[in-house]
Amino acid sequence: LDNAINTEIIDGESSFNGWLAQYWGIKLLCLILNVCTLFIAYPFTVCIKEKWRCKHTIYNGKKLSFDGNGAQLIGKYILWIILSICTFGIYLFFLAKNVEKWKCKHTHIEDVEAVGEGTYTGSSFVAFFLKILCLVLNICSLFIMVPFTTVWKYKYMVNHRKYDGYKIKFDGNGFQLIGRFILWILLSITTIGIYVLFIVIRLEKWKVSHTSISKE
Repeated sequence: LDNAINTEIIDGESSFNGWLAQYWGIKLLCLILNVCTLFIAYPFTVCIKEKWRCKHTIYNGKKLSFDGNGAQLIGKYILWIILSICTFGIYLFFLAKNVEKWKCKHTHIEDVEAVGEGTYTGSSFVAFFLKILCLVLNICSLFIMVPFTTVWKYKYMVNHRKYDGYKIKFDGNGFQLIGRFILWILLSITTIGIYVLFIVIRLEKWKVSHTSISKE
């Protein structure tokens, strides 16, 4: 049975079908909620964005779903904030990892029998220093390295995720992305910056198309 399930998973294609208007509408809504509540609503906005992302994400022909809600997260969020205050901000380094672990735990692959729990195994310190390294490389290269640093950061995050016990794998590379970046920049220039709004969806579609459920 397990082999049949794995074969079924591996054979499908991956895609993202979210709309641009939905993306920016949700981003704006979450920003307003966070600012108006002094970020008390943050756990709820995390769930709003994650539900939308999963609803429109397909890995190997299987839709994702997200069953987390803000009420489940708010207690953890308060604890993390208290720990951050008690450690003079040091615990903030672990906050992103904890949120990612919680999101993975509540993310599921539809119509597939789970073989374990969802989790995130990345290191907070590695992720932090990777972001710093990528920022330095982008600035020193006058942002020529952006396609590569974008891939490195995303690959680190994705390759440390598990959904329902299945490892998630990203196989894209910067050389595949650089041509698209050049096109997107040219389109942004010719549209007086308007096309910049479309880049985030184009990038997400490309990322998901190179993401799959691992055989391992």
